[in-house]
Amino acid sequence: YMFYAAQGAAPPAEVFERWRYLTPNFSLRMGNLPAALALPQLGAVLADRCRRWNERHAWMAQALAGLPGLRLPHRPAQEQFVASSIQFTLDLAPPAIAAFLDRCMARGVHLKWFGAADARGFTSVWRHWQYLPGPQSAPVADRVLARLCDMRLPLNLSRDDCLGIAGVIGTALRASTDAAQAVS
Repeated sequence: YMFYAAQGAAPPAEVFERWRYLTPNFSLRMGNLPAALALPQLGAVLADRCRRWNERHAWMAQALAGLPGLRLPHRPAQEQFVASSIQFTLDLAPPAIAAFLDRCMARGVHLKWFGAADARGFTSVWRHWQYLPGPQSAPVADRVLARLCDMRLPLNLSRDDCLGIAGVIGTALRASTDAAQAVS
């Protein structure tokens, strides 16, 4: 979603830019025949990949837990999920979140922010969508999304990688918090 440039068989980027905010989704998903062929192959590895994603999520959640100004969502113990990404909320104003993201990016940690002014990658929200008629209003959801970040968890991350990434996030968060406090 919104990563159309990575698809080798896609039309030119100008085509997508013309339709970007007018079409709900053009993820270029596979058709029925390739999916039917892939299903038996995936069945053999899917359970292991789900387990590994959840393991990485647990490592990252443990490493991020307790960082001042960062809150992880509560997940009920009985919930079953595949955690191929982790979300967290920051106790910062939008300009400080933007600075935090820049600090993380400068150190190679790519985070997505649902509160960004425009759609970036997989973090578009209804206020970005021009295909919905009239102005949209969801003030409670807007307050949540304004501070919500998302990070993909590739299967090749080790426990040490997760600790290192959490260290970068912690350092960037402290710097962004300190800078925001200095301004106010």
